[in-house]
Amino acid sequence: MLKKTITLLSLIIGIQAHAFITVGADNVCDYDSIQEAIDSNSDDVIRIARNKNYFENIVISNKSKKLVGGYADCLTAASNITDFSQAIITANGTNNAVSIGADAGSNHKVLLRNLFITNGKYGVMIYPQSGSTLDVTLDQIRVYNSQDRGIYVLNYNEGQTHLLINDSQIDFNQSGGIFCQTTGNTITITGHTLITENIALGGGASDYRGGGIYAHNGCSVSIYSPTQIINNEAKFGGGIAIYDNSFVSLYGYHSGEQNGIPLGEWESPVMISENQANYGGAISTDDGASVFIYNALIETNQATSTGGAIYSTGASTVLASSYEEPGQTCWSPGACLQFKGNKAKNWGGAINSASESKVNITGALFTENRASSGIISRAYEGGNISIMNSIISNNGQNGDNNFTDDQLFKISSGNNQISKTTLDYVTVVDNHVVDELIENTEGSVAVYSSIILDDTVDVYQEAGQQSQMYIECAMVREDDSFIPGPVVSVTNDDLETIFANPAAGNYHLADDSPAIDYCYNASGIISLDIDGDTRGVDNFDVVNFEGTYDIGADEASTSDLIFEDGFQ
Repeated sequence: MLKKTITLLSLIIGIQAHAFITVGADNVCDYDSIQEAIDSNSDDVIRIARNKNYFENIVISNKSKKLVGGYADCLTAASNITDFSQAIITANGTNNAVSIGADAGSNHKVLLRNLFITNGKYGVMIYPQSGSTLDVTLDQIRVYNSQDRGIYVLNYNEGQTHLLINDSQIDFNQSGGIFCQTTGNTITITGHTLITENIALGGGASDYRGGGIYAHNGCSVSIYSPTQIINNEAKFGGGIAIYDNSFVSLYGYHSGEQNGIPLGEWESPVMISENQANYGGAISTDDGASVFIYNALIETNQATSTGGAIYSTGASTVLASSYEEPGQTCWSPGACLQFKGNKAKNWGGAINSASESKVNITGALFTENRASSGIISRAYEGGNISIMNSIISNNGQNGDNNFTDDQLFKISSGNNQISKTTLDYVTVVDNHVVDELIENTEGSVAVYSSIILDDTVDVYQEAGQQSQMYIECAMVREDDSFIPGPVVSVTNDDLETIFANPAAGNYHLADDSPAIDYCYNASGIISLDIDGDTRGVDNFDVVNFEGTYDIGADEASTSDLIFEDGFQ
């Protein structure tokens, strides 16, 4: 029995001894060059010590390899004692820092972990060819100061890349952070990944789109909380640009695992903040692109022209919503999705939709946004915007400080394309607008089951013979500026009788609010309120006005007590 045990231990030790090779500066290392270690084909796992700076341009071609830093020297690497430091790979500035490729029909897996990659033409370039597949994981890496994109994912002749980025930083790359193109390529971004200080203002493969991320020609990108995309710059899409039938999703909640790495968390949103662009400070979409957004904070982005947060055109689609599960609340209950402090010098402080694009927002808080025209949204030349179950409060500053703050919603048709804006179960209150709340130039406006109580300007103004306005089941400040539809009541401006605590930003309905059991479901769309509560619940303490449905963003319920200090 002892002999068998010794033999087994010998086999285990032998396997462990040959399960990896080491790279570093000390004399016990197997190699002093990462590329030599890769080319040796000795083992798939290469442990890299941080006791030297690797002035190399790495090529991994037709190989499955794990390049793992995080070791002080080769002795600790051999013992697998990691300090999670990053070994530094410095490229020559004209070639890619790390190139990962695969030839026709081959499939390979590559892991890069605990590495600092800098000074490449592209930081990491991934290029499968002719039906090959590359599964690449970038874990706890930094891609810094690339001359072009930080990470570039492409393919030739239907090759496919599946890239997972976790707990990494992509920053200060001179032509954008991440560029992904072609159908079949997927990128998943999760953990405490930070994409920041990248620019895409023209030149190289970057074009001038997507300072943080550019998805092009059918690429699919999934971004999970607590990822942050902050302070990037481009002409289109300072944070993210999505073009040519590409697809991007943002998930501010936990959704399983991939390669043992958790995808998302409930405690944090996906954050897109402080990005800048001419068009689409946070996000720009065009050419049939699609975007899904759940539980995000889109904050303080700026467009020098149009679309402070979102610029959507070219028959693309943007769907954004709050999301919770039974027993599982989001990062900010009652305001899981926020558009906060975004600005556009010209049009659409939060949203611009044009050229048959569709933007649908549900369960959002819009606050502190600004623009010269269309503080919340601008629908233009066939753009279609729908906002449901949302709070719109404290936007605009009455035209101070370089923004004229003319109106909250602007609708402008042209080129034989009718633009449209729909408000359904929306609360509009305490904004600071110069002209009117809604301006319509030969477009279509529909308002259902909403409270519109800004007290200093008219609700509506239109121009042109083709303008259409329909309003039903609404509580408004005045009805002289439009022709009211069924069940529209003019109310006074005593917000204390309508909302629980408006002074504290709590726009849930007061216990005896006249908005409770006010009407029927005017639009006919079945939905939940901003807190995820069921609509149309009859409050037996209130005499129904025209039905059992409350109007505005909130359906009054006992669960509203947890929001007594406001929505945020």
